[in-house]
Amino acid sequence: MSKKALIIQGGGFRTGFSAGVLDAFIEKEYNPFDIYAGVSGGAIAASYFLQQEKRKCLEAMFCLTDNSRFINYRNLVRSKPVMDVDFFREISSDLVPLDISKVIANSKDKKIGIVMTNANNGNPHYHEPTQETWIDALIASSSMPLVTKGAHRIGDDDFMDGAWSDSLPVKWAVEQGATDILIIRTTAEKEKMQQSWLDYFGELYNWRQKDIKRIFQTNHIKFNQSLEFILNPPAGIRIQQIAPDKKLHAQQHSNSSELITKDHAFGYEKGLAILEGMKI
Repeated sequence: MSKKALIIQGGGFRTGFSAGVLDAFIEKEYNPFDIYAGVSGGAIAASYFLQQEKRKCLEAMFCLTDNSRFINYRNLVRSKPVMDVDFFREISSDLVPLDISKVIANSKDKKIGIVMTNANNGNPHYHEPTQETWIDALIASSSMPLVTKGAHRIGDDDFMDGAWSDSLPVKWAVEQGATDILIIRTTAEKEKMQQSWLDYFGELYNWRQKDIKRIFQTNHIKFNQSLEFILNPPAGIRIQQIAPDKKLHAQQHSNSSELITKDHAFGYEKGLAILEGMKI
């Protein structure tokens, strides 16, 4: 039986674009998916999408940009994380509530994978969230080394941002039985990745931990391998992408509500255009 998967790439504040696409889906009541995979900010966007309420992800992002508790550059001189990802617990419970009971009800009999990286061995982990672990999983998937606290504990293991082990989890979706995959991207469709400055410093910082050092050495290589899989899928696998065809206004660590709003509007129009092309 053919299964449809929705994959949402991470990208920090570029997630505003993804949230716009998903708001178009909510407006048009388009949600034919059997499998969902979200990475970092993409996992947060997927969760609010499963709540099926427009603009909630956008509002949550505004809480992050408009509150100095989340981003505090003074912490650079204090040897503390610049971003407080634990603040999302307060956002999801009080400021922009994420109703996990409703999310679970809306995803009954669906496969959910919140992508994170095991901070001990560097392997990808596709967490199947429960009522008790959902928020912790979102925090873990967004815990960036060197920028936030670095890792978040769930059970007996520490996890960090899923982008360091599987930022485009298409192969995982296929392993779950997906034959029709839609990916919402925050980078251009065919744009390959080079080793970033964060990867480079992560490699140097973790030089004694071989498995963790390997994450930062090979992150861009694994991304490019996934991209090659997307562009040249195996027989019987259909992969579509919704990606920005121009540079987004917000960047991964920028904190401007105005820029995020522009990207959200761009994603929303892109989502509507895609659905019109599908003739839903």
